[in-house]
Amino acid sequence: LNTGKFHMINNVTGEKVQCTPDGVPLRKFIPGVSGVVRTKERAKLVAKDTSWSSFIHDFSLAPPARPAPFSDEEARSERTATKGRFGVKQKTEPDLFLREMARQRIMYPERVVLAEAAEAAARQKLEEAHKNHAALAASTDPMKMAEAAREKLANKREFKCGSDPTRFTSNMIYRP
Repeated sequence: LNTGKFHMINNVTGEKVQCTPDGVPLRKFIPGVSGVVRTKERAKLVAKDTSWSSFIHDFSLAPPARPAPFSDEEARSERTATKGRFGVKQKTEPDLFLREMARQRIMYPERVVLAEAAEAAARQKLEEAHKNHAALAASTDPMKMAEAAREKLANKREFKCGSDPTRFTSNMIYRP
């Protein structure tokens, strides 16, 4: 539903303020004070409002004051030392990961034992699967199957028809 009204919402308080499409808040109607105003008075109010908003805007953009420089030696000593660190290569993520893994192996040897046992069990299952696959491949080798089929055909007695032109089948089809 588009009513043609625009609102700004304060995310902190949840307050809703009616405004123009550009985001300028509309003043609330106050009986006896706001309402019908003459053109000259309205121009004065607009000028007053414009000057006030520009005055506030100028102060809101002023940079914050800088803190005083360190004068206390103790505060200077708490700073992080940066001398001699220019151009130093930072540790990469893989290096940090490997260092952390080595630290965990040293601190938690029981985890290492459990991981090695799980890896050994997985390796054994994988080797069994490879053996089963090799046995299945050997039993279904196409070359061996073709050789067995050739032997069957060689042992089979073949029926040969003669070349006599008078040989016909029972339904009168010539059979060479």
